Amino acid sequence: MHKQQTIPRPLLIGHGSRHPATADAGQRFAQQVSRLLGQDVYLGWLDYCAPPISDLLAAMKAQEIGALAIQPLMLTPASHVSDDIPNALQSYSGQVHIAPPLGGPELLHTLLYDYAAAALNDFARAPTIFLIARDSHGPAFKESATALAALLEQSLTCPVAVGYVGATDQGWADCLDALPPGPVLALPTLLFAGKLWDQIAARLSDRPAQTAIMPPLTEDPRLAQTVAQRIRDLQASAARDC
Repeated sequence: MHKQQTIPRPLLIGHGSRHPATADAGQRFAQQVSRLLGQDVYLGWLDYCAPPISDLLAAMKAQEIGALAIQPLMLTPASHVSDDIPNALQSYSGQVHIAPPLGGPELLHTLLYDYAAAALNDFARAPTIFLIARDSHGPAFKESATALAALLEQSLTCPVAVGYVGATDQGWADCLDALPPGPVLALPTLLFAGKLWDQIAARLSDRPAQTAIMPPLTEDPRLAQTVAQRIRDLQASAARDC
């Protein structure tokens, strides 16, 4: 039997969450990318959400899908990208083409800056910008977040503080509580809605001054455009290598 097609099929791989909003948001995002590409886009999850990536890869193998163009739906090259996804792909015997994580500094700065610059118009006085980043247990990740905060502070001319998710120090909740009284604009670097985004929003609502929180990054259409272009680039590269 011949393989169904040689063009790598688009596959998005997310971490997953027990929160039902995550799976729904992931499906909407995959549909956005599909419309931009004019192709079917598969979506699998490492944990909690359906379909599990292991089941999806098994189905692809049974359908003799011989090549994949993969975009990890993660921001940093942490263990999910370096370990979990390669381990999951060991069961797949076809060709694999993988794009890097989505958290490049230029893209993140553009998305965060554009949202914050517009949101500042709604504040009666200048807020503290509160950047919330994931701590992926390595100094490079905190250095990257610190550099991003400095860039935002320079371009927005507002003070920027940083808190971390999953950190043993500088945890986001403690850092938020330690901010001076006054308005706060929170910029969580989260791809999808879920439990953590809800927790941040709830904590902000406890503050007496004006607050606002940036929606998950996948709600900005430019992220879907970026993913679609990355998939096109992977498919073009695979075609050249044939």
